[in-house]
Amino acid sequence: KVAFDDVRYLVLDEADRMLDMGFLPEIQRIVNAAQMPAKGKRQTLMFSATFPEEVQELAKEFLDNSLFLSVGIVGGASADVTQNFFFFF
Repeated sequence: KVAFDDVRYLVLDEADRMLDMGFLPEIQRIVNAAQMPAKGKRQTLMFSATFPEEVQELAKEFLDNSLFLSVGIVGGASADVTQNFFFFF
């Protein structure tokens, strides 16, 4: 059993993917639980590498007085990031 009474911070990482994959009903059930503090009484943070506009609109259901912060081009890879792949045989 999980109690939400003392939740102060609700963090959803890869939030856009969770919403895209159909987890909206589960997220709604958690944030609307009777013991969960209201969105104005808890800090909700949603992180994602991409955050399409339609998902931003949907996210407002969970956020209060939200701030959208983007680094680089939304939906694009940053030129400052280098990816290295290592293969071990």
